Amino acid sequence: MRDAPFNQLIQMGLAIHRDGRVRRQKPAPFIIYIPDAISCLTNLKTLQLSTCELSGPIPQCIGSLRSLEILNLGDNKLQGPIPEELGQLVALKELNLYGQQLEGTINVLARLTSLQKLNLHQNSFSGEISVLSELGNLDQVFLSNNSFEGPIPSNIGTRVPNLSIVNASGNKLSGSIPASIGLLSRLECISLDDNQLSGPIPVELGSLPVLGALHLSKNELSGEIPIEICNLATLWELYLDQNRLVGPIPPMIHQLVELRSLTLSSNNLTGDIPETIYSMQNLEAIDLSNNSLSGSLSAQVGNVAPTLKILKLSQNKLQGEIPDAICDLRILEVLGLADNMFTGKLPSRLGALYLDSLELKGNQVDTEIPSSILRDSALFGLLVKEGFGPE
Repeated sequence: MRDAPFNQLIQMGLAIHRDGRVRRQKPAPFIIYIPDAISCLTNLKTLQLSTCELSGPIPQCIGSLRSLEILNLGDNKLQGPIPEELGQLVALKELNLYGQQLEGTINVLARLTSLQKLNLHQNSFSGEISVLSELGNLDQVFLSNNSFEGPIPSNIGTRVPNLSIVNASGNKLSGSIPASIGLLSRLECISLDDNQLSGPIPVELGSLPVLGALHLSKNELSGEIPIEICNLATLWELYLDQNRLVGPIPPMIHQLVELRSLTLSSNNLTGDIPETIYSMQNLEAIDLSNNSLSGSLSAQVGNVAPTLKILKLSQNKLQGEIPDAICDLRILEVLGLADNMFTGKLPSRLGALYLDSLELKGNQVDTEIPSSILRDSALFGLLVKEGFGPE
């Protein structure tokens, strides 16, 4: 490679190591823009220039690199739109432009039909994302923290069948979630939180055989949680909080045997907390706060996963006594029971817990602190802050 003409380079970065992989070194201070001279590297297949303090626009001459398969310009200070010439890189398989100040639409990418990975995270891109339907070989797409708007392409499940990761959170996407997403048999993670999506959660999502993460928080989704969601045996994160969901928590939720985090807060869910939830043995966090859940807190709560660290049930309509069995959750760190209708006394074994956060205000619980809780303990201080102890 040392004796080859410069224009025959096939790989370029800021360092080439013995293992053949290109890795970056700390950039020299004079590297502030991509030079036009790069256009002579017509045989280049890999260009890695991430985190180099590059600024200015992406040069139009980038379109001369017709052999390019991997282009990584991420985490720089590039500005302006994606040049039309970049659409000439038809051999491109991976495009990383994340963490910039780029703007405009992404329609220019429509010709990049070989693209498998597209990362545009954290820019100022706008317009619709209909171009995704033209990129049939996409495997991973990261569009989060931009200003994309309009609907998700309704045919995404048929036109882009190989998707495994979709992250379009933090945009202005609207309309409904397409039912065709249920056809994406390789989908492992979908994050559509913090958008303006509306309508029901499609029952077709329950057909995704390898889905591990379903993030739909901070939207305007309505209707009930479909029971088909409980068919997602590989799911380990379910975030449906801050929507307009109604009705009960599906009683078959315990079928989500791999679930680590269950977040359904800030909806209008009603009914009892299903007892089946307490048989889930991998949960680390449960957040059902700010709903209209009623009934009592079952003594079965002590049987929930020994891995549980967070239990948030505040701002509901739960009543009865706080069961002593809650003290069996020995690694619990956060307990939220505020603003319910609990009565009676605090659990006598509450001192067995080592909590970092405790919310109990807004109930009708006796303010006496159990003798098992030492006055110099952190838990005693938490209870005093919640209005318990001597007046």
